[in-house]
Amino acid sequence: TVTYYSVDNAGNTETSKSATFTIQHQLKITVKGGLGVTVTLQNTGTTALDVPWRIELTGHILAGNFKENTTTISAGGQYKIKDQVLGFGKTTITVSADEVSKTATGKILLFFVLGVS
Repeated sequence: TVTYYSVDNAGNTETSKSATFTIQHQLKITVKGGLGVTVTLQNTGTTALDVPWRIELTGHILAGNFKENTTTISAGGQYKIKDQVLGFGKTTITVSADEVSKTATGKILLFFVLGVS
């Protein structure tokens, strides 16, 4: 709740007014490993969202290190992105969707992404 009022140059004070609203991050990002990388974008809000998203992996990646697109996610819905990868060694997985981002780390062993945290 925000309460506000104004005071003019003569010192006259306006009666206080208020407005109540909710601020929330409507998008939740989950990153999992396994056979490639799976990212889930969940819309926790009450309206549909047009979500531009991007996934990038760093490290010794031979294939599958970058994807981006835009999707519409219904209110309360989710969208899963499966990214196949080929590589080895440590990786950093960066996911940005709308104004929210998440970074996870793991290890790539050929097609598998292990120990994502």
